[in-house]
Amino acid sequence: MSPALAQAREVIILELPGHGQAPAQADSGRFEGLARSLDDWLIKENFTGIDMVGISLGAGLVLEMARRGRAGSVVALDPGGFWQGWERTFFRTTITASIALV
Repeated sequence: MSPALAQAREVIILELPGHGQAPAQADSGRFEGLARSLDDWLIKENFTGIDMVGISLGAGLVLEMARRGRAGSVVALDPGGFWQGWERTFFRTTITASIALV
């Protein structure tokens, strides 16, 4: 998707602290810490108001950046955390089973 999108827009792909090769920070194991890191980076790079796309955890982060007024348009693909009732139990059960396999 990135090559097709890059034909019409500048594409910047971020690596969050503690993911991939990016070193972890003291609070990068928490959503709030990742949101702070992203917010700080956006301000440092003067990228406030840019359009953002995120998947899964990244989707939650772009929604948070929109809430904070840091984003232009956002596309949030499969953001987690909107579960209710049986969905919470289903998620907890399946993720626990998946972790046990690793």
